[in-house]
Amino acid sequence: KAIQVKLDNISKGYVDDLEIGGRNYLKGSAKFDSGNWFTNNASYVSVESSDENGINQVKHIGNGYLAQSTSIIGFDFSDTSQTFTISVYAKCETSGTIGLTLSANHLNFQPKTLTNEWAKYTWTFKGIGSNLLGFRFNISSATEENPIYIKKPAIFLGNKATDWTPAPEDVEANIETAKTEAESA
Repeated sequence: KAIQVKLDNISKGYVDDLEIGGRNYLKGSAKFDSGNWFTNNASYVSVESSDENGINQVKHIGNGYLAQSTSIIGFDFSDTSQTFTISVYAKCETSGTIGLTLSANHLNFQPKTLTNEWAKYTWTFKGIGSNLLGFRFNISSATEENPIYIKKPAIFLGNKATDWTPAPEDVEANIETAKTEAESA
């Protein structure tokens, strides 16, 4: 019994502060087609088909950023009692980094080193106390020979990003589109 109590106490510490994000709040993240993504002039960006599931990837060349306007998509990071996590899948040909900046007061989060395999990168933070104008992925070391690829960006409530899924609003829009196409066929 004493061993069980010790094990319970150990495991309790691992899950006490865990807040798992259950849904992706970022609309248009499957295809980068929301029209709300933009980049700086030092970068070249193209949206490319990525896989058989219709998920697109962005090919990024040049040091700079790929940004999202959260005011346009209607997402608010101001609640200081709430924890948020932004995630993205990324890779590069040889070397590079990806970081995150919250644009309201330029809160910068440490860049993460990329590999040549798709991997999920996450940044977790508390609400900032004011509405956020947007966020951006900061890219470095991207060249013609070493482009950086990005796909499946997501926003989660909580401190743990779950596997990527489209925003529920995107799923509903796809159902409506399919329904309309079927009715007019």
